[in-house]
Amino acid sequence: MTEPICPNPPEWAKLHEAVRNAVADGETFPKPLILGGWTFSSDSEKRERWQETVDWLEARGLRGLIDTHIGGAWYRG
Repeated sequence: MTEPICPNPPEWAKLHEAVRNAVADGETFPKPLILGGWTFSSDSEKRERWQETVDWLEARGLRGLIDTHIGGAWYRG
């Protein structure tokens, strides 16, 4: 089985909403690649944006939100 690239769009959107509710106003969370961003992004761009997201969450002690909102819903290319 291949390694996951990033979450599937619906789960990535749920995570984005949860993070928006968990951080102070004005903090900029990396935009999820969903909708048009998903369609026009390569797998490597999706992986890069996802890594930016993971790094951002880890820096704020919020990495646990990934398990809570993504579960097993991963895009594998």
